[in-house]
Amino acid sequence: MRLYDESTKLELQIAGYQWPNQETADQPADAASWDSNWLVIEGAVQASDGKRWSFQDPSLTTWEVGRLSDWLQQIAEVATTATAPVEEASAAESPDVDERAPKWLTFTEPNLSFAVGKQSESQVELLIGLSHEAAAPSIDPESPKRTQVAIVTRACLLYWRSHVRIALSTTAAR
Repeated sequence: MRLYDESTKLELQIAGYQWPNQETADQPADAASWDSNWLVIEGAVQASDGKRWSFQDPSLTTWEVGRLSDWLQQIAEVATTATAPVEEASAAESPDVDERAPKWLTFTEPNLSFAVGKQSESQVELLIGLSHEAAAPSIDPESPKRTQVAIVTRACLLYWRSHVRIALSTTAAR
């Protein structure tokens, strides 16, 4: 999956299961199914400031990849119709949250997160949070391990969503 604009590029792909030979018959169903569904995600980033880095880490489960695909579909539909914002939290639902702040799609591991920034009739700004193993390497070991990149796009949203679905079909929940 590739997202890009004039200054920023992000490529994510499923490298495979974290434990490809995970046996499930001898373990309790909940523990076995959870462990056997972790996916290793490979990523390559070029930020707008010119920094480049890559990572490989078990960052998503098979179920979370499905959620990401559905979320991207919702954003693509909004981007093509430009009628309403995507999953924005209202002040009534979250009184402590700034209404203008983006609602982040987060996962069990904090390595990846996604949000919609600004929207117009022709473009969507996707915010991608990269934390811990997925964050840009830092010279200072005390600095926070979080990087955020923004990509302004519209054309590749449907492609990315369909690419996630194809990748998910090859790494189904077990």
